[in-house]
Amino acid sequence: MRKNLEYLYNVVRQMMGVLEVWQSISRNPEMINAQWFMCQFQAEVERELMAWGDDKLGLIASLGRGGDEATIERKERGYGASTRTTLTEVGLGTVTNHFMSGRTLLRKLASLTIVAAMLDLAKEHRHGDPVKAFE
Repeated sequence: MRKNLEYLYNVVRQMMGVLEVWQSISRNPEMINAQWFMCQFQAEVERELMAWGDDKLGLIASLGRGGDEATIERKERGYGASTRTTLTEVGLGTVTNHFMSGRTLLRKLASLTIVAAMLDLAKEHRHGDPVKAFE
């Protein structure tokens, strides 16, 4: 699990550079929240993922967190999983519907997982939150 999280955060750091996320949040430091991140970056991240294969999308999507799952994992494993942003926080219900194909749904889930991880890194940078366990 830890290696997969390291992979996720490495992908996210690279994507944050490509999409100029750091520049955007330095211009708007007060806007580091889930709704703003979803509105600003989800479509761009999804565009970047268009060329990715299903296996890579699936790996990234599988690392996303649901609301209660983070609390349960923190209690069981004790390595700070509760600090990770959940897919629900970054708009899971607003970007999916029952008409989507499997690949489209996979791409949406992967993009939301990446946006949630971007938010984790931005919060850590701004507040020193304990996401460092996943670096």
